[in-house]
Amino acid sequence: MSYLIYLPVNKSSTVLTTTQPIFNQLWQEFKLLRLLSNNQHIDYIDQSFYYSKDALVSHWRSAGLLHYYSFLNLAKAFIVEKSINTPENIKSAKHGITMPQDQLVENEIMNSSIRIINDEEGKINIFTSIYKLLTGKEWPFKQNITIKIKDIFPSMMCTENENKELFSIPHKIGIFQSLLRFNDTDNSCFFELAVSNNMTNDFNFLLSDHKWTKPNLNRADKYEWLVALRLNSVSLRDYTMFRTPVFSNSKILNENRINTMKFVSECLDGYVFSNYCYKSEEPSCVYLPKVLINKLTIFWHPILSDYLFSFCIGSLLRYKPELFNTDKKFTFLAEAWNNQAPIAVLRVLLMEFTNPSIIIKSVD
Repeated sequence: MSYLIYLPVNKSSTVLTTTQPIFNQLWQEFKLLRLLSNNQHIDYIDQSFYYSKDALVSHWRSAGLLHYYSFLNLAKAFIVEKSINTPENIKSAKHGITMPQDQLVENEIMNSSIRIINDEEGKINIFTSIYKLLTGKEWPFKQNITIKIKDIFPSMMCTENENKELFSIPHKIGIFQSLLRFNDTDNSCFFELAVSNNMTNDFNFLLSDHKWTKPNLNRADKYEWLVALRLNSVSLRDYTMFRTPVFSNSKILNENRINTMKFVSECLDGYVFSNYCYKSEEPSCVYLPKVLINKLTIFWHPILSDYLFSFCIGSLLRYKPELFNTDKKFTFLAEAWNNQAPIAVLRVLLMEFTNPSIIIKSVD
């Protein structure tokens, strides 16, 4: 057997190393995009930068609102960049989300709700537009819906520990590593991914819907995994393997490889994203299962959760700042989010903006 490290993402990545602070390098890349865009979204990127820069030196309660407006302006630039709408049309766009005061639950902010506004003919909806850009899917609801704040906690990028310890809500974003493996004798090919044991249930749909299997690895299998991904035999016990059917229709190895990769892409479409935390010694993908929203299981993207959470914090600041004094757990979470998530959101948005995706890596 032979192998190839293969990450089933929809576009390749370019890793840029920097000795600058990550924040500075991120905005240098966004400003470069602005200059290369024939100035069609220059105002939105500039304004996003000003909000983001001000947020860094503001108290975290004020910073939440600034981060939301920074993300909002980047979302507008993103929509224009992907040619969904012109710069002139985007000026009259609607946020697409509200947080009515009657939806705020005192002492239990996590049970408060954000309302997602349905598209209106002739009007641009920012939220449903970025949903489509990030997931590749149409917004599935034809009416206004509400989302409880706690329902987005599992798919927020940087507050895994806080959500678990404060609210007993498990994290749903996972990391997996993967290999494309092939038989040198008959040129057959298959794909395997290794997922942490605590995330196994989220991958079981591959077994029922797509005829994958959970293989029992023999000694040769284990050796290839240990060598390819620099694991050790002890750490390998923490993973569950999922394997595609074997592709052997062609006598030509490359054809079997292509068919295998196509099959994997179809199976994992909408679930897999590039990992912004680049580690050359641990090549991996980010995985997010479908989420339950308004009684419907839909595709999602982690950015959407952090975007909505920033809107939540900003709305509290504007309309009910006193609630920060009554719900201590949520207040702790909000402060933790402000200290961790905004840079991660910018990193992922840069990856989504660019093709190949630009991943920024700091050089110590």
